[in-house]
Amino acid sequence: MNLYILRSKPHYNNREEEFLNGKISIGWPCNHNLNLKKRAELENILKKRYTDISQIQISQVEQFINIPSNSIVITPSLKDKSQVHIFKTIGSYQYDSTKDNDEIGNPHFIEAKLIKTIKKSELPEDIKKSLSGARKTVSNISKHSEVIKLFLKEKDNNSNNIQREKGLKVLEELLNSNNEEIRLKASIELLHQLK
Repeated sequence: MNLYILRSKPHYNNREEEFLNGKISIGWPCNHNLNLKKRAELENILKKRYTDISQIQISQVEQFINIPSNSIVITPSLKDKSQVHIFKTIGSYQYDSTKDNDEIGNPHFIEAKLIKTIKKSELPEDIKKSLSGARKTVSNISKHSEVIKLFLKEKDNNSNNIQREKGLKVLEELLNSNNEEIRLKASIELLHQLK
């Protein structure tokens, strides 16, 4: 599994809502689809538009366009600084020429599904440290992919346990129903759930 941190302010605009609606992006309008571009081609395209672009900035764009499908992307919330959004990419790099201009400035994107929004303080320590140290737009922190995988699995298990406990409580309450048929069905389901 690949793991990234991505800031949600491409082309100096707050795109948090767009991210939450399924499109993560980086800005960098350059009048080009960057799909499958090698480093040298990418550098030439970007330098034509941004003459003072640095190698680090080129690396940022290169890193983004190469984020594979099924990657986990952590994005700090701009609306609530105490939170982060955790996404899973459901595709790879795409290009929208209608947004490749200075006004919109956001043609390069990847479709992603929001997995959950949590407090930063809930993240595992290794990932919190990476998050506080990563100041670039895109940071590959895949060295912590096993940590995030275990963390997300644990979160899902906790969520499932909470839902199961709520369901069992409802069934227990139905055992007190005045309707005999409801009591019978509730007790059968309760016995089934407790196996």
